[in-house]
Amino acid sequence: MYVSLPTPAVLELGSGGEGVRGRVKISALLEGRVSRNQVNGLGTHATQHGQVVSVEQRAIVLVVLGHDHARRLRRSYLVVNLACSSPNESRSLGRTTLQDLLAEELPRIAIAILRLGAEERAPEEWIRASRALYRLRGVDADDEDGLREVEEELTEYIRSIRGSLRGAPQAMEAAKLADDTFEFLGADAIRSAFPKYATGDTLDISSEAFHLYLRACASETNSWTECLDRYEGRDSTPLMTVHKSKGLEYDTVLFLGLDDSSWWSYTSGDVEGLSTFFVALSRAKQRVIFTFCRERRRTRIADLYQLLREAGVPERVFGS
Repeated sequence: MYVSLPTPAVLELGSGGEGVRGRVKISALLEGRVSRNQVNGLGTHATQHGQVVSVEQRAIVLVVLGHDHARRLRRSYLVVNLACSSPNESRSLGRTTLQDLLAEELPRIAIAILRLGAEERAPEEWIRASRALYRLRGVDADDEDGLREVEEELTEYIRSIRGSLRGAPQAMEAAKLADDTFEFLGADAIRSAFPKYATGDTLDISSEAFHLYLRACASETNSWTECLDRYEGRDSTPLMTVHKSKGLEYDTVLFLGLDDSSWWSYTSGDVEGLSTFFVALSRAKQRVIFTFCRERRRTRIADLYQLLREAGVPERVFGS
């Protein structure tokens, strides 16, 4: 679907009243020109069997063409409110960015271990952490004694950090937990098990960024569960560039700015431009929504819209 928005407009994605559900509010709605039913569908969609399902906010991503577009998005005609997360996932964390850190597997393993220490029940985190540790310790799936030893090792580490994960988090404590957890996983084991970290300073960069961001999340929250939720971006909606979205998948992709102004360098048949368009399109598991402003031309990128029309993609207009 591609959606025409009035201008100026305000797009807000925040927590809904019933569970964690994205919602959209456009200025025209506040002025009574658009019914609520026209714009409240982002947080839910129907499956092919007709069942309406709820989508967590983190499963919805806002995609823009480049960093300049993201900066303009925050300060001009479209204002995005990202609940419980940093609004700038391109922010620097040492020698990398928040986007890159959140896409890495190793920090997600460390977060799973910390959540096991902070919460009484976290079955998904146990599966993630234990499987990662089997790999790091080089234990085969049919080695029952080896698997049991790894699980005992993980259980003992979780027990050792549980006391530190009670009460309100402190920045220094979070930094120590970050470093201790990476040490528990083992630098040599990580380099051996994960080719990405085998050479160069990639592991050091990841460890430094994890340390910095966990410390920042701890300083902004009142409990460890809230801190870990903040780190993972739960109850929040990510904003990223097309380039940074490569390799990631989301239930719903909302591409902001399919118009000549955003695609000023595009020419008909531009291979690189078409590639960028299809990268944005292919991030979606269930649906992708392209937006444009009616006050902006779409002649330069007419062939992109032709592709959408030929594919049977409908157009919906919000506002007058």
